[in-house]
Amino acid sequence: MQLTCPSCGTTFSIPDGALGEAGRSVKCSRCQHVWHATADGAAPEQSAAVGGSATAPPASGVTEAEPRKRDSRPASGPDSVSSRKDEFSNTIAPFKEKVVDESVPSWDRPLPGVGIEAAPEPGRPWTRVIVASVLMLFVAVTYILRNEIVAVAPSFKPLYNLAGIPLRQAGEGLAFVDLASGAAVDNPDMLRVTGFIQNTSDMRLRIPPVRIVVYDTEKNMLADVVREPPAEVLDPRDLQRFTYDLPSPVKPPRGLYVDVLFTWH
Repeated sequence: MQLTCPSCGTTFSIPDGALGEAGRSVKCSRCQHVWHATADGAAPEQSAAVGGSATAPPASGVTEAEPRKRDSRPASGPDSVSSRKDEFSNTIAPFKEKVVDESVPSWDRPLPGVGIEAAPEPGRPWTRVIVASVLMLFVAVTYILRNEIVAVAPSFKPLYNLAGIPLRQAGEGLAFVDLASGAAVDNPDMLRVTGFIQNTSDMRLRIPPVRIVVYDTEKNMLADVVREPPAEVLDPRDLQRFTYDLPSPVKPPRGLYVDVLFTWH
């Protein structure tokens, strides 16, 4: 039977029964057009082939219609040009891209693979726990020992004040008892200050340096000295005696006034 391409009009000769009852998709070897051909739309071949044998149709896929064979006699005119085009199409047909089988719906075709990048492995949680624990321990130590830190390094005191952290006052929990001042018996040129330091708290306290300020009766400062404490620490409710000698200032007519206090400096 004969089959005509609806795109370029080329006529092809195919074996009887190649299209089947339901028809099938065919491809023109000249213009590569693909269409669904049925036996009803194909015309029976007018001339019988001499000494020819029928060619079995492909088992599956798209049937590629081949152009009708012509005799070996030279031809002239439009038929000769068409024959050369058909031979050229048959030569390059195997090298052209294959047509996708349209019998398989697009929704049934497998989806292309999608590359999935593996997520980075999260860091070990115990590292963060250790760092956070060290920071918390550092903050706790600097808060609990804030007074001792300021006593050793007074330059840290403004930092605590800026952070709003209260500091223990110098000598907090300590008190001076039985203070006395006057000229030293063994050296009249020295002013001797004596007394006791008492721990009034229930814990062992460190004794800060002792500051001695001498005024006249009009509150004019005559001397300001700092002396080391008589002991490093003092047990609860205990007493520690001290004696300090310092150069005696010029004694004013109305006498002297001595103030003894604790200081971190």
